[in-house]
This record gives sequence, structure tokens and C-alpha cells, in this order.
Amino acid sequence: MTLFVKPDGGGHWYTADGQPRYEATLRDARKENLLPSPTSILSIVHSSGLERWKLNQAISAAVELQRGEAESEESYGRRLVERSEALRNEAARLGTEVHDGIERMIGGRLWNER
Repeated sequence: MTLFVKPDGGGHWYTADGQPRYEATLRDARKENLLPSPTSILSIVHSSGLERWKLNQAISAAVELQRGEAESEESYGRRLVERSEALRNEAARLGTEVHDGIERMIGGRLWNER
């Protein structure tokens, strides 16, 4: 089977039996027939739900942050982008925490066991 997933940067790879190979490069993956993570695969598919959620984060930032009287449009726009990115990063952090906890539980460990 040929896979056409080429993650940018250090993607997550797995062996056919599901063992993670986090440090593997694209070259390693090709040599060892490693499989890309589900997240890597899904990242190439446009997700209208995710795009809508990101837009909502930008709108939330605009509602939350008011433009200062003497603030330039450029400065205000930069603050909105920074706040929107902070909201997305916090959600991503939580998503990673949940993903890691589920992976530990599948492996027979406790949710918060390191």
C-alpha cells in the first residue's frame, strides 16, 4: 500500500502493530514501512468544523478585546490574532493531554501516569 502523506516537520509515525516511533523521520518511515498518525492523515483533509471553530475563536477575541482609542488598526489586528492563537493553543494543549491520557489507558496505564 502506498501512502501519500508527507507531514511537514516531525510527524508521528507508528509500526503496523501500533507501536509509536515518534523520533522517526520521513526517510525512516519509508525504509521501515511506518504508518503516519491518524492526526497526520486527518490534517490533509479540510475540516469545515475546525475552520468554523477557528473563526469563532477569532470572533471571540474581537468581542473580548476592544480597540483602544489611540490604537492603530494594525496594532489592534495584531492583538486579535495573538489572542485568537492563544485560545487555539490552549485548546490544542488540552487536546494533546486528552490524547496522551487515552493512549496511556489503552496501554494499560493510568490516565495521568507518565
